[in-house]
Amino acid sequence: MAMNATWGPGPTHPAREAQQAGSSIPAKRPGGWGARGYRPDWELNSRAATDTFHPAGLARPLLQLAALLDGNGTPQDVLTGGPARAHLASHRAATSPTAERTPASRPDAVRALRALYRLNLIDHTPETPHQAVRVHQLIQRAVRDTLTPDQHHQYARTAADALQTAWPAIERDTALAQALRANTQALIRITGGTLCRPDAHEVLYLLGESLGGSGRVGAAATYFQHLVDTVTSNLGADHPKTLTARGQLAHWQGFAGDAAGAAEAVADLLPDRVRVLGPDHPDTLATRRELARWRRVTWDLTGSATILADLLSDCLRVLGPDHPDTLTTRWTMARLQAISGDAAGSAIAFAELLADRDRVLGPHHPDTLTTRREVARWRGVDGDAEKAATILANLLPDCLRVLGPDDINTLITRRLLARFQRDAGDAAGAAAALTELLPDCLRVLGPDHNDTIITRREIALTLGATGNARGTVAAFADLLPDCRRALGADHYETLIVRPELANWQGVAGDAAGAAKAYTELAPHLARVLGDDHPDTFATRHSLAHWRARGNQP
Repeated sequence: MAMNATWGPGPTHPAREAQQAGSSIPAKRPGGWGARGYRPDWELNSRAATDTFHPAGLARPLLQLAALLDGNGTPQDVLTGGPARAHLASHRAATSPTAERTPASRPDAVRALRALYRLNLIDHTPETPHQAVRVHQLIQRAVRDTLTPDQHHQYARTAADALQTAWPAIERDTALAQALRANTQALIRITGGTLCRPDAHEVLYLLGESLGGSGRVGAAATYFQHLVDTVTSNLGADHPKTLTARGQLAHWQGFAGDAAGAAEAVADLLPDRVRVLGPDHPDTLATRRELARWRRVTWDLTGSATILADLLSDCLRVLGPDHPDTLTTRWTMARLQAISGDAAGSAIAFAELLADRDRVLGPHHPDTLTTRREVARWRGVDGDAEKAATILANLLPDCLRVLGPDDINTLITRRLLARFQRDAGDAAGAAAALTELLPDCLRVLGPDHNDTIITRREIALTLGATGNARGTVAAFADLLPDCRRALGADHYETLIVRPELANWQGVAGDAAGAAKAYTELAPHLARVLGDDHPDTFATRHSLAHWRARGNQP
């Protein structure tokens, strides 16, 4: 049913048919909803109708919840789930003075939605479940105007509970995730700081995490900055929920390209968490792991390794060897090992971690799937591209089934599979796979996301593998400024693209240009990575090679 300015269906709507048949169900006047957007007797008629219309006593409290959500479309599961049904049961009108209030079932909630539809108060389209319930903003405002301050607060928390319950642990359905984000944003906009009293509701954090997980990392960082300000104002700087918001802000700040700022923010957060929560609290331990992560990204590899070695000992002591946070710490250590240049050692570490995650979490847990991917990745980097491609080909169907096609880990698995197909000799197959992947990365993650940029790098390398060296140079030349702008000059990905561009310049016949590029790159790598890093050594070797090929001194 299409929405329009007067908000109402055509002349065959059941409410009008019922009115013509002599029913007491109210219908809108031809002139619309009056000067304030609703009829002067709206409250009287809607209360009487919604309290008596079958199922008795459920339609009005359901409309009160819908009035706090996104009028452009609310998923039906939000208004028929457990929290919404508990709200309905608490407001169910007794059918007689001695009747007891009984629980509201999901079919009861659906029938209440249909009653509201027949009463001309909502648009209900179950065939579009993610936007099944739409309510005109004038009706929403009229309903909210009838609520006392206590009801407004209570119903806002109930609506937040309903959204949280409907939110899937894994966002396989991107349309559902978008609808839940829109409804949460509407609830925040309508209710102001209500969701921060007496405590910050968990749905506030789910919204930011969903933004970041959908690829909108900059929006996630901006959102968490606003949340930090709001929660600090309502709960105080030392409240645990304030500290959680600060941690999430630092996390998405880093993923948005400001790794140095993230490292600084986490370093500032850590002493506050130790003071407020204690040194052995799981959130304190997690903050130490985040600090190690961003120290690694900013190339403080020694500092990161020191933090992780101490942290693993404390995780084993406090949490035990099978706790998910202990396993995540081992993941972070294996990742550091790889970034430090030990691909073989990293592959072994990830294989050992895989066995434990498989045993503790199960073979289809998302963490187990991503660990399988890392085993393949570092085996491939260590030289066994064929085995890596085989592992990834077997992994991809599980990622599609468990995580969904738009999950970032599924996209990474597709990219790595194409990479190692190419490295194993199938450049044409890799080119076709990457050509299909890039539009999905752009759609899901956006052009500036780290993984979109890596996909463009893999496309450039695949051009070279098919013999198009000049095309590879052009692709890397286009990519490098985007890397510097989106990720920064010292980011790991930027420091991969620069030597690749230099190398392919030489392969394409410009030995002097390659030598010049490596001459500029060598001191940069020595400063960022250190003189002893394998990539620094490789750059010096390449510089000597292209100088010799170009007969330079």
